[in-house]
Amino acid sequence: MAQELERVAAALAARGIPVALLKGAAVGRTVYDSPAARQVGDLDLLIPAADAEEAGRSVAALGYTSHSSLGRGVFGRWQRRYRAELQMVCKIPDRQGLLIELHWSLVELPYYIERIPMADFWAATAPYDRLPGASIPDPAALLLHSCAHVALHHSRALRLIWLVDVDRLAKSQALAWDDLIERSERWGLGLATQATPQAAAAWLGTPLPAGVMARLARQANDPVSRAMWGLGDELPGEAPRDRARRRARVTWATFHGRQRLRYAAWMFLRTLARSFAAGR
Repeated sequence: MAQELERVAAALAARGIPVALLKGAAVGRTVYDSPAARQVGDLDLLIPAADAEEAGRSVAALGYTSHSSLGRGVFGRWQRRYRAELQMVCKIPDRQGLLIELHWSLVELPYYIERIPMADFWAATAPYDRLPGASIPDPAALLLHSCAHVALHHSRALRLIWLVDVDRLAKSQALAWDDLIERSERWGLGLATQATPQAAAAWLGTPLPAGVMARLARQANDPVSRAMWGLGDELPGEAPRDRARRRARVTWATFHGRQRLRYAAWMFLRTLARSFAAGR
């Protein structure tokens, strides 16, 4: 996995595409004694949205394919407007089935794609000397991402490995709690950032500053943050179409004015693209 990460980062760097490590690839190299101490099943990488097509081509040249129908050019950019990642699977025999996820937004939910300025997240990254061409977010950004991942996409399927990540990040000497609180409020992640560390504390005894948790508790009362809780979950027995409708309904309720116009245009375009693909 480490060798493949080096190959992919080098390929993206050769094309001038910035890449930041996320999830296991990042925390394993920051708050664990060794990357080998943090099990990973895939590689999560952050790229700028403007470079999504070029990054996809770069990874494809290494033997990866994608079943995504996100398209290319202006039409493709519209299709990706409220999407956050491109999944690519390796077809080379000695790396068969290895998954790489290219992310260009922090959370795969339209509300947060609108809410979180990715320039903020990129500003919180620094070059990673051991992997030329790659950078790693600071502990506050990684903790926010970990909390959002659990609370918004896996609130009903909690895994211990994710809580260990939160525990390690919360204990990091490099963690700036004030930065965490400020970004959490600006990005609308108060509830996720309060509840996930509390779960880690319940299971692992994670030390959490009382003042910090009190400030996050005030953010957690945001009704939109509560409406977003678990919205990305895959509910047992829920059909994909019903899941899409549930997410669209909640998203529509949280949007206003021009946000609704953009979202409605995107949904229409997505439906049109799928109908065209089915016709072919």
